Amino acid sequence: MRKPHLVIALPSIAGRSIGSYALRRAKLLAEFYDVSVISDSFPDTLPVDVRCMQITPRNFNYLRRFCHVPNELAFAYAVRCELKRLQVRKSIDFVLFHGYTLTRFAGRYLYRLYDVRYGMFMHGHIFTRPRGTYDWRLTAFYRWMAPACYKEAHLVFALSPDQKKLAIKAGATAHQVILAPNGIENGDIGICGESIDMAGKIGGEPNRIRILYVGRFSAEKGVETLIAACGLLAKWKVGYSLTLVGGGARSKELADLAERTGIADRVEFVSSVPREQLGAFYRATDILCVPSLDEPFGNVVLEGLISGCLVVGSELGGIRFIISDGIDGYLVPASKPRKWAEKLKFISENKGGLDALRENGREMVGRRFNWENIILDMHKSISRTLA
Repeated sequence: MRKPHLVIALPSIAGRSIGSYALRRAKLLAEFYDVSVISDSFPDTLPVDVRCMQITPRNFNYLRRFCHVPNELAFAYAVRCELKRLQVRKSIDFVLFHGYTLTRFAGRYLYRLYDVRYGMFMHGHIFTRPRGTYDWRLTAFYRWMAPACYKEAHLVFALSPDQKKLAIKAGATAHQVILAPNGIENGDIGICGESIDMAGKIGGEPNRIRILYVGRFSAEKGVETLIAACGLLAKWKVGYSLTLVGGGARSKELADLAERTGIADRVEFVSSVPREQLGAFYRATDILCVPSLDEPFGNVVLEGLISGCLVVGSELGGIRFIISDGIDGYLVPASKPRKWAEKLKFISENKGGLDALRENGREMVGRRFNWENIILDMHKSISRTLA
């Protein structure tokens, strides 16, 4: 019996967490579908049971800060041409697009021309990001394009319930929107085996807690809130060290902020680390802080929980979908440095009674965010749409 032909299209798979998750889904969906992936870049190691097709769209980088929209349109056009060639060679049953531009300009085209159904994968919602995150021209472009994507796509895959609500508010119908979070396994971050040695976690050093941040240093990640909170901890004579793993253009700006806050001697900046090496950082820390101002899901939350960290995250978006406050982690209001400082101080004073939270977190992640169940739900949704 012929497997339905599923195509996944997205830009820049190589070196991006979105790309690695897309390839993971492609590999697991290959149990049910004949899977093709279209992109303009791929990593060196590819799934053997997935057909990977590299395209070379026209590049408009010479336009500098005005290049984003032309590059997206050029990529969508190249994907559209590749889909048309692929349809002639091997009939397509369903296409999963990552991004508004692809969904609007390639999905609609293929559906009208060949009656091929398509879906869109949400990685966020541009209009929930802090003001100034995107250039106003790009925001206007998405504001014009996004409503049609939500209304016309046959399926919209959302990472969290908050994202699902945003999709419905933007024009999708409830039955269109499918909850499809990311999953995780120990090996993804370089942790071998199922057991986690908790030695060296909270309680190992009575006078100091080790605080970790992992992620981009972009505005929506709220690193400034964490630095301000740590400044209060220093004033309150709480012993701690802070490690910021990320890097990027704002590293100098954040280092200057730590200097002005008076905590430069307690802060270590670490450049971006490959995901498969992050396990060593998680297992050498006590508390993982995720102080985001906007978070569609929170992959880093899963990574910290499965590593045995105590996770403290902002009470919003995908973070509150993952964490139940006081049961398997803690939730704190975003942009409230004093609230963050108070929670971290509480943890430092109650080290002995927090093992249960960390164990609950590891158990919860294994139960709710295993890839097998996530992919099965996606498959059922696509099958219903094709039927």
